Amino acid sequence: TGKYPYQKILHRNTQLGMVTEERGFLSLTMTGAERLCNAKQYWVEIYDDFTLKGSVFAPGVKQADASIRIGDEVIVQKYNQLCGVGVALMNGTEMSQATQGEAVKIRHHL
Repeated sequence: TGKYPYQKILHRNTQLGMVTEERGFLSLTMTGAERLCNAKQYWVEIYDDFTLKGSVFAPGVKQADASIRIGDEVIVQKYNQLCGVGVALMNGTEMSQATQGEAVKIRHHL
């Protein structure tokens, strides 16, 4: 639903995501991310002592799905639990190996 360019993706009146004009990609809500957590794709795991407030920087990344590309929508997890969603600013391999730089621009977090 929704008017172009903002097409919402709904399931039983709950928004799971939307396609935006700015990126032209799917942007997940936290509810949408919860439904995709078990897929084990496009995930970034952060260190247990990392407090997620804004962006995730490379030193806070414990592991990341190697198939992640810059601009992909990613699910951020800690303790194997969803804690945020955002846009990748590095590819997955870079996130796991880099010692500096912004890895994920967070849009929603718990």
